[in-house]
Amino acid sequence: MPLDLQELKAPAVITLLLFLISVMGSGILFTFIFYNQLFSHADTVKLLLIAFSIGSPIWLLNSYLFAHFKFVDFVAEGGANVLAIMGALVSIPVFYLPILLGFYFEIPGKWGIGSIIILEFLLFLGLLYDQIVLKKDERTKINS
Repeated sequence: MPLDLQELKAPAVITLLLFLISVMGSGILFTFIFYNQLFSHADTVKLLLIAFSIGSPIWLLNSYLFAHFKFVDFVAEGGANVLAIMGALVSIPVFYLPILLGFYFEIPGKWGIGSIIILEFLLFLGLLYDQIVLKKDERTKINS
């Protein structure tokens, strides 16, 4: 069965490209920067599996956070594509900031992992702040 590229819709293409950049690309770069020995000795399939196992939990967590805090009404906007795009867009800076730090400064891999955890925690606090404080201000203005 041949693949017909004309049947592909723009949201699906954008979702796929952002997924490849945010999950696969960041996982490969993270392995290259922080675990160069593993990068140079792993074959292609193992490297892709390692990259997917590094990047996909962060992407899934970000997508879940945006769904849980109802940051975007993804049901009305376009379903799972919007949720996947939002998770990918947030995963890009979460991954690439530690990768850039590791590229310019000689830091160990555990510091790279720690900085990803700290950035995820800051994202969670920002979404929680948005949910509690800013939505509370909107409810106060509506009731006044």
